[in-house]
Amino acid sequence: MRADDQEVDPGGPRNRALVVRLALAGGRPVSASTLIDDLWGLDVPADAVNALQSVVSRTRRRLPPGALVSTPAGYVLHGANVDAHELEHLVSTGRAVEALSLWRGDALVDVIEFPFAPSAATRLEELRLTAVESAVAARVRTDPTVIAELAQLTADHPYRDGFWRLYLTALAAQGRANEALAAYDRLRTELADAGHRAVAGAAGTARLDPARRAARAPQPPGVAGRPELVRRPRTGDR
Repeated sequence: MRADDQEVDPGGPRNRALVVRLALAGGRPVSASTLIDDLWGLDVPADAVNALQSVVSRTRRRLPPGALVSTPAGYVLHGANVDAHELEHLVSTGRAVEALSLWRGDALVDVIEFPFAPSAATRLEELRLTAVESAVAARVRTDPTVIAELAQLTADHPYRDGFWRLYLTALAAQGRANEALAAYDRLRTELADAGHRAVAGAAGTARLDPARRAARAPQPPGVAGRPELVRRPRTGDR
């Protein structure tokens, strides 16, 4: 990790977890009781306050002077360069490609066993996926290579309707409407088979309807006039 543009080693796992937890707070104080919960969970030591003060003291010695301070409201970390905050800012301002350039693998992997980390890692992963959606959306109607990317993304995240909307839209934009409709029906079947009937019904498929309508829209030359490419025969048609 870096603080004040210096590479620092905060020490053991709990020292590192303390620094990460305070860094995620973005310069806001974190109370002692919250830190005890976040660093020990249900396995609280007999003298939790002294145990926390010991971790703080050992960690402070490894950081630049003034980086870890105590205030009446709790402990604060100053001068930390936190990619998570920059990621959130870039995503919120529509700079998805820049946001993705900050990603360095699974979030918080070296402190994931601490109670605070799983929910924080989930939030960061959601930010990453939002950035991926935005970056892919910018290419979905113009770049044929995006289809393969979205096929993989829908396989990796089968219940994320944003990737499915983009996938169906990309297929339709490249004149592959029959594949888009087949993929749409496959998704509905898979969701229902997995027990997500509410999603497969009104909620999920309604969100996918714009992409389905795009798949049924007039197609480029070579597809228009060939109904077998835009509509599969119904049972009664056979």
